[in-house]
Amino acid sequence: YTKSSLTEQTTPATFNTTDTASTATSVFFLDEDLDAGQFGGTATWVDPADMEYVVAFSLYLANDPTGAGRKRIVPDIQPNSTNVLFIAPDSSPGHFLVYTKSELVEQTTPAFYATSDSTALVVDLRFIDKDLDAVDLGGLIKFSQDGDLHLVDKYILYLATDGVGG
Repeated sequence: YTKSSLTEQTTPATFNTTDTASTATSVFFLDEDLDAGQFGGTATWVDPADMEYVVAFSLYLANDPTGAGRKRIVPDIQPNSTNVLFIAPDSSPGHFLVYTKSELVEQTTPAFYATSDSTALVVDLRFIDKDLDAVDLGGLIKFSQDGDLHLVDKYILYLATDGVGG
């Protein structure tokens, strides 16, 4: 509407608006860092159905799905480049967030995946020395397994002089 000192216009100018929603889908993260309280592994997502105005994806780890305490993982990723990201081991736990970004602004509400901590532990470790020499060791090492065993591809044994690996 326009308005003069006499009156307001009776027939306004009009136009139709459309609201574009472009959110990533199928966000997934598999924690392959088997230490408790630490994360690392592969994150994936599927592009939104409507990519017309998407110029980048912004990826974060955060404390919750709204983005509280978020930390950028990598620089913005361009569309049609990759939908797979390797997150380095020893990362902080939380939520994996995927924001779409237009030329105007970053999306307010991201797509997310609530990470779950994968652990695999060796428990009940035992060794009985059956070699009778004073400076030699010989015998079987036995242990039990606990946790997400499907992620374990091998066990590595180290001999140390103390309980912290020295």
